[in-house]
Amino acid sequence: TDLGRPINGAVVRSFGTFVHEDTGARLRRNGIEFEAAGPTTARAPAAGTVRYAGPIRGLDHGVIIDHGSYDTVIAKLSAPLVRAGDTVAANAELGRTARARVYLELRVRLSPEGTPIDPIPYLRAR
Repeated sequence: TDLGRPINGAVVRSFGTFVHEDTGARLRRNGIEFEAAGPTTARAPAAGTVRYAGPIRGLDHGVIIDHGSYDTVIAKLSAPLVRAGDTVAANAELGRTARARVYLELRVRLSPEGTPIDPIPYLRAR
């Protein structure tokens, strides 16, 4: 698995458990977040087939792409430019960012809905 970055920018939120700054609650993040200098276009991390494009609770709008043995979720978009059933190439435009961050989740097919794993080791160098 070799993933491109959905946007240029630093990873500002990591995968895994963390303590919420305000409430002190212990929470789990199933993906990572990249920060851009401003609103930009998010791109497909690899070629695949769009399985879902639309609202995702807590993540604005997003796109779920089936890459064969794994899926990616790219979210925090204002509105997707692709629809379910579309075939996308690596680096294809998926939609504009809702703000200056993009969420990326990597799910491997260990269960019917997939199991989230840390995408960092699979990201191509900039």
